Amino acid sequence: MKAKTTRYGTAPEWLGSEKYVNFAHTISDTDPTVQRDDRKIALSGSIIKVNGVCAGLLFDDVDVTDGAAPGALMREGFYVAERLPVAPTPAEIDELATAGVKPRYLD
Repeated sequence: MKAKTTRYGTAPEWLGSEKYVNFAHTISDTDPTVQRDDRKIALSGSIIKVNGVCAGLLFDDVDVTDGAAPGALMREGFYVAERLPVAPTPAEIDELATAGVKPRYLD
């Protein structure tokens, strides 16, 4: 697996606190993605599922055009649900909270 760093614009600020825990995770090209400049990108803030269960949030954009790629998965911390690229369902919010990733809501 090759690793490379390319910035595809500024990611929206969806972090709900300055304290969080990330773990290395292989991001599949079947995870939620968007097309940008002929590249397949998994967006920062995307919900990543493992065996059908929400495991955490993708911390940075990851290019998966050439197949699976390494990424950082947020496993503990807070997020602002309104700022994620795709709004989580109530079931996904519960699964993320069980995994240690909890929502913060804007006032």
